[in-house]
Amino acid sequence: MEAPEPPKEDDRQLFEVSVTRFVDGRMPKDGTDPRTVALSFFEPCAVRFRAHVANCGYITAPDSVGRGVATAMCQHSLGHAAARGFLAMQFNCVVSTNERAVKLWRHLGFDVVGTIPLAFEHSVLGFVDALVMHRAL
Repeated sequence: MEAPEPPKEDDRQLFEVSVTRFVDGRMPKDGTDPRTVALSFFEPCAVRFRAHVANCGYITAPDSVGRGVATAMCQHSLGHAAARGFLAMQFNCVVSTNERAVKLWRHLGFDVVGTIPLAFEHSVLGFVDALVMHRAL
């Protein structure tokens, strides 16, 4: 097996991390609304060899759960990834006990492609598995 190439100095420029603030289930047009209901991040999974796969993560305020915010964030990320030429999108750490998230990501076309045993320490359940979920674009 051939060793991977060492990172090049300009590889740092390949990493674009964006954080988007969502207000009431949509992206704010002017950024003036003070009520942030969720945050998302978007980046390549890695530089060079996996840079064609987008990685995303979301945080939703507890009082905004069930209002379509996560759906809006994921649909925004899917469009963002496709527009930038990514071939797939992946969630690297979906907590297996987060049934709402797992159901939503499956509904939006993601499949579980791996399980990381006992990767997340839940405040009530102790250590639980994390799922890697993937979708081609």
